[in-house]
Amino acid sequence: MRMPFLLMILGVSGLVATSVESFSGHDVSAPSEMNQTRPQMEKEAISPYSVTETVTRLKKAVVDNGFSVQFEIDLSANFAKKNLTAPPTVILGVCNAVHAHAMLAEDPRVLGQLPCRIAITEREGRTLITWLDPKMLGEFYEGEKSAQIADEVAEAMDAMVVDATQG
Repeated sequence: MRMPFLLMILGVSGLVATSVESFSGHDVSAPSEMNQTRPQMEKEAISPYSVTETVTRLKKAVVDNGFSVQFEIDLSANFAKKNLTAPPTVILGVCNAVHAHAMLAEDPRVLGQLPCRIAITEREGRTLITWLDPKMLGEFYEGEKSAQIADEVAEAMDAMVVDATQG
């Protein structure tokens, strides 16, 4: 089980590199060499709304899909406290207690990946929503039901984003 865990670490570090590149103004629409050699872990969508409106709509969609918002981090405000600039960026931690409990019962190592996170930022004048595909958790963690649980969470998260971005 060490190899998938290593791939997961590489995947997460790739996401961080993407986030850093987007804040620095580099074009991240083209996959980097690292992104081409690892499993696709991220999902993204464009919202027709501002970051603030998208966050509001996502919070409602989270609840409507049976999840709860565990935390909200205004990353751009945190950067501003250190005299750093960044586009408006908010991270929501979302959770469905039933799914989280079931996944932890399958493999407690998943705890470091909970709750699921959805990031909302502005890039090139558009509102971008990104999140890790929960289906990847089903592949990385052991347990008979891990893949099924992860698929259910992935469907719900996709529905949240659709609900939040459509009129």
